[in-house]
Amino acid sequence: MNSITHEFNGHVAVELISDAHLLSNAGDALSLIHENATGFIVLHQQNLHPDFFVLANGVAGDICQKFVNYRCHLAVVGDYTSLESGSLRDFIFECNKGSYVMFPASVAEALQKFADRIGAIR
Repeated sequence: MNSITHEFNGHVAVELISDAHLLSNAGDALSLIHENATGFIVLHQQNLHPDFFVLANGVAGDICQKFVNYRCHLAVVGDYTSLESGSLRDFIFECNKGSYVMFPASVAEALQKFADRIGAIR
């Protein structure tokens, strides 16, 4: 796994680059939070285990709750425009309105939303 650091508004975000699934469960979320103590983590859609996108199993909720509990911002960059599940589209829509977990289309959009959210929290 490689990483790229991005600076914005006096903060640092870590973008993790990997071909592997980095988030499969809440334990993985805790590991990422503790290993990357920046408070801002950017992943890519392919880094989420496919179970994340099956809302009925609770994996997405468990993972997202860890980021909220530890006040760590997570952006999962990807193309979510062709999702077939209405409930998954709704979940992503609601996350994008919140403070800690978002699903932007690009890293640039993620960094801008991080900056916007930091401004709103102050």
